[in-house]
Amino acid sequence: MEVAPVRTRSTSEGWFTVVVPIDIGVMVTGNIDDALRRLRITGTASTVRDVWYAEACAGLERGRLSLLSGGIVLRMRSAARSGSIAYLGECARADVTVMLRPRSGSRLTGQWAESFDGRSIKYRVAGEWCGPRRGLVASATSKVESGVVAEAVAAGGDPGAALNAAQRHLMVTCAPHGVAVDRLVALGSVRTRTWRSMDVGGFRVVAQRYRVRDADLLRLNTRVEPSAGESGAAFIARAASVHRGLHELVRPYGDIEADFESTLGLLLNSSARKWCAAHAR
Repeated sequence: MEVAPVRTRSTSEGWFTVVVPIDIGVMVTGNIDDALRRLRITGTASTVRDVWYAEACAGLERGRLSLLSGGIVLRMRSAARSGSIAYLGECARADVTVMLRPRSGSRLTGQWAESFDGRSIKYRVAGEWCGPRRGLVASATSKVESGVVAEAVAAGGDPGAALNAAQRHLMVTCAPHGVAVDRLVALGSVRTRTWRSMDVGGFRVVAQRYRVRDADLLRLNTRVEPSAGESGAAFIARAASVHRGLHELVRPYGDIEADFESTLGLLLNSSARKWCAAHAR
């Protein structure tokens, strides 16, 4: 697993280094209502979405979340409702996202090596530091009509049909080998409430609450951008300082979970068990 968001790439002119932003997150469990109040997030403008995550039937039949454990997240979100006027328009639309968590940045080849805005997707490569995990995340998001998500997550629906050509190309080119991505089923929904651009203890964060059945989680996320002329080592040291500071800030208000993958697994386990029970032979 890469510990630094610094990747060296080869071109016909030689070698150069790409430094990508780092998303620093902390996952909190416990009394989330109390944590939101004590962090002074409650009462500010927010938006609500329903979120589904695709998993492979083959994995579920063996009691596994095989896509998640293989570093692949396929997420489908409803249009945003209620809350801030800042979410009106394009940002409020339903969307579909392919997220890859490669064990090596070298898997992100060709056009997928760096972030870009395309005609059909918004593609971003960033470091992700959440708990002890330090790695890369590549995400391709497409805006879709609400009916696309509704059809994909309905009983008998095919989440794979919601992916566009660019997202499929990313999967074929960069997804880990050996992870079955056919016969997909949607797990969820997970209810999310998002507070954007909050000042929490001097950190500019996005706060997101995830709720499903018996699970209730809060994620605080802040992004550290590289500065012009800053060395890779200095940038990583600055990000590490932010990582420590954010965790120290949040620790008194709840139990800090390890990383996003383990907490997402917690969110999806009850949906996975329900699917397995319905399809038991």
